[in-house]
Amino acid sequence: MAFEFVGDSDLSVPQKQFLSELLQKYGFDKNKILIETVGKSGDNYISNVKRVIVERNSNKSTKFIIKIAPTNDFTRDLTAANAIFQNEQIIYEELLPIFHKMQIEARVPKEELIKFAKFHGAYLKAPHEIIILEDLQESGYVMLDRLKFITNDTVKLILEDFATFHSMSYVLKHKQLKIFENLKSRLFNFLAHTYKKDFWKKVLIILENDVINVFESNKYKNVIKGSLTDMYEKLMEVHASENTKAFSIIEQGDAWTNNILFKIKDQKPMECILIDYQLSKESVPVSDLLYMIFNCTDYATRQKHYHEWINYYYSQLDKSLNYFKLKANDVYPRYRLEIDLKRYAKAFLATTPLPTSVNLSFSSSTQKYKNKNFKKCFLGT
Repeated sequence: MAFEFVGDSDLSVPQKQFLSELLQKYGFDKNKILIETVGKSGDNYISNVKRVIVERNSNKSTKFIIKIAPTNDFTRDLTAANAIFQNEQIIYEELLPIFHKMQIEARVPKEELIKFAKFHGAYLKAPHEIIILEDLQESGYVMLDRLKFITNDTVKLILEDFATFHSMSYVLKHKQLKIFENLKSRLFNFLAHTYKKDFWKKVLIILENDVINVFESNKYKNVIKGSLTDMYEKLMEVHASENTKAFSIIEQGDAWTNNILFKIKDQKPMECILIDYQLSKESVPVSDLLYMIFNCTDYATRQKHYHEWINYYYSQLDKSLNYFKLKANDVYPRYRLEIDLKRYAKAFLATTPLPTSVNLSFSSSTQKYKNKNFKKCFLGT
């Protein structure tokens, strides 16, 4: 192997060989390759994310992000590792470039074009799956603190990206239905997979009990009781609806703080980009909206801005569709959006304790902070 791998490397021989061949195609030869861990404990749950730094000389380097699949058989089965890595390849290599090409042909302004990391390649032979992407840190993107709730302005940035991503699904669906059907049929449904796993059901029971114990009032204990343990049934029921299929798009599927990067100016997020499409599947737009809103914002902010957010999202969806002579009210009528919000709300509210609990379990935060975070998320106290 022509390259010298140093640093925090968990790469297997096939993964190193694949990365070496890609770098050789880019003109690198016998360079030193430094591997660094990205983020901290708790940031990445399914993939092992690393930064690859290819040294060119003493002052310059080229960087990539690599996502490495777990090798433990139990974890691989639990997370359907090979399938979700294939999901991400489909989105980055096929779907997003199609969206971008359609926007260019429609003369969508540059500042409104869909943003995504450049896809450099993927090796999908189990158990050595690896995906190689552009390092967005080089373009000024950073990750926000996953333990902090996001602001109203930050939510609106994300809603703009959702509106663009969702609108392009509708454009593809209405103008090139066969391509849309082909792509969405190849995406693995992680929700359906976990629904069949007794392990996840046991985890939900434990997490639900943890959340219940945070609250003193029986009023809130009773509201939470059964919400997590029934979550899969509620979500599966909604996704199985034929009405859902009629207004479906391909969703991002896992839009929480760590899967959205931001450009910061004057200490405020000014631009964002969606990352991590391993859980993408066919759904309706509110699936992304509610998952992000319930998992990334606190009660007080939701109470004040929720309806404003929904209105803003819908206006941005219509704006993006207009470039293709489509209207939001035709492809996803406002009355249907409101119906879906009501139908999905209870199921997605139930998902709120899940990432919150997992996030904090990976941190060194005290139990007092954990309790405070749960209460702020649910009650605003």
